[in-house]
Amino acid sequence: MRIAAARSFWPAPVTTVAVLVVLFGVAISLGFRADDGTKAGAVFIDGVPWNVWRLVAAGAIVTFALLFLHAARMVREVDCWGVRATVVRRWVYLGVAALAVMVAMAVQLKAGYTPDMPVTSLGVRTRGVLWVGLVASIPWLALVWLAHDECRRNGDTQDEMEPEVTLARLLRLWRLLASCIGAFALGVVAAIATSGALRAAFVSVHPDCDDAYPAPETPPPGTVCGETFPPANVLYYGAFFAILLTIIAAPLVVSWRARARELVEQSYPLPAEGMPTDAWVADRARLSKILQLDVPILRNPLIALSIFTPLITSTLAAFIPQLGIGS
Repeated sequence: MRIAAARSFWPAPVTTVAVLVVLFGVAISLGFRADDGTKAGAVFIDGVPWNVWRLVAAGAIVTFALLFLHAARMVREVDCWGVRATVVRRWVYLGVAALAVMVAMAVQLKAGYTPDMPVTSLGVRTRGVLWVGLVASIPWLALVWLAHDECRRNGDTQDEMEPEVTLARLLRLWRLLASCIGAFALGVVAAIATSGALRAAFVSVHPDCDDAYPAPETPPPGTVCGETFPPANVLYYGAFFAILLTIIAAPLVVSWRARARELVEQSYPLPAEGMPTDAWVADRARLSKILQLDVPILRNPLIALSIFTPLITSTLAAFIPQLGIGS
């Protein structure tokens, strides 16, 4: 195992100030020349909902950028996380991930929807936030694939390795899996929160289109009330990401647990006489607990995180704005 070289860090206060400066700088950029020249647009641009969206979107962009930088460093030092991968394979996986992201961008560009709001180039602003998040996912996707490869390779080679070496590698891989799934979950929270803030801004422009009000007989021009941007859209957004995160997390966790079980069997095989001793049972149970095999897979924290984080976030993002409108 290669030990990562010592790194120099900015002092914590400097880092905090720098992040805040970037955050407010991005928020200002998102509002640059947003006024569409109408009276309604001027009022909306100065209002709270639009500025809340700018801050939330800026926070999402900063989060995506920090996640990208962290993942890029992890890819560079991936062997410190228990993954054996050549430089060529890392670049190939990064390229495949970039290609997948470009396809997602193309689909979003063609099929994406921009709500009816008095903001100049609103689609560019909202699409830009989403695309930054997609770009930030590139190194994380590569890490997920590299980790999955390592889990399968570990199963092929661990019989040839000392149990202590295999255990150390599996524990480092588990930390890598937790980092990857946690990063995806954080990115999903940022994306859903931005969508919820955008819907709150939309409802502030078209209050009669909120489900808390009956649909008017004559809807606002260009708006189909109750259908254009209902709360269900944010919920569907969360459900989609929950499925996506589960697709990413479940195979990794299953593969890792299979390798962990093989290690337990290798380290503590059934005694030849067929009668396990108390010490054998205790040692086997202790190793299983270290590897978290005593927790059913459906109760595994990573699986729970991948399923419930998007659903809870989307529910809050969809309905909290309505509480304020209906009061």
